[in-house]
Amino acid sequence: MIETVKDLSTIALRKAQLAIQYALAEPELLDIAVSEYISKGQIQGEPLIILLARIGKTMQDISEPKPRFNRKNILEKTGSVIDVASSIVSECLGKR
Repeated sequence: MIETVKDLSTIALRKAQLAIQYALAEPELLDIAVSEYISKGQIQGEPLIILLARIGKTMQDISEPKPRFNRKNILEKTGSVIDVASSIVSECLGKR
């Protein structure tokens, strides 16, 4: 059961991440910016880049073989990210 929750949550998080990227810019450009941010170990940066990096980190944490989170925590974290992504995308689409 926990493996199914992990798999579906990881998919949902990736889709939320992609929704933000497509709403704001070219996903490839944002992937590059996030990769550079992570590789440099920066603490500060553009809020969007930080958010996308944190979503990526959350996906990694959830998909670990020995997860630190239980089923409830995974679902809560995933729900929070989806809510934030939905707000960002709605805001972007409303401005266009």
